[in-house]
Amino acid sequence: MGYGDVQCLNPGRGKIATPHMDRVAAEGMIFTDAHTTSSVCTPTRYGIITGRYNWRTKLQEGVLNGYGLPLIPTTRMTVPRFLSDNGYTTAMIGKWHLGLDIATIDGKQARAAGGIREKLKMGPFPSGQLSNIDWKGSIQGGPVDLGFDSWFGITASL
Repeated sequence: MGYGDVQCLNPGRGKIATPHMDRVAAEGMIFTDAHTTSSVCTPTRYGIITGRYNWRTKLQEGVLNGYGLPLIPTTRMTVPRFLSDNGYTTAMIGKWHLGLDIATIDGKQARAAGGIREKLKMGPFPSGQLSNIDWKGSIQGGPVDLGFDSWFGITASL
């Protein structure tokens, strides 16, 4: 589903019934003119969620891989936290791509060795690399820790 599929944003042409989204739009605000200083996902999401210039992180280029550490400190004010503090319920649905602190068996950082550039060079992850993840352990530093009430999504798509 894309921007043009929501009835309130594309009356008469949207082919999917979106009565709940239409009601939210009718009772609230619609933002249809957004700008970003980046064309890729990680920095753009950072800017939208924090309201800060997207390169004010340790990431100075590119995007995080699925095992990158959180870019947003849990102490930073975020748009979802601000909304929650003011009585709104928020949810993050879809690709996060801002890093997570994923539990591992040995306590070392979960990672794709060398990041995406190395991943592209070496092909599939070595099996030992993925076996260090504690699949029943906790995940910290994600959307819920940054103010969202719930999250249904994936860490990244790379």
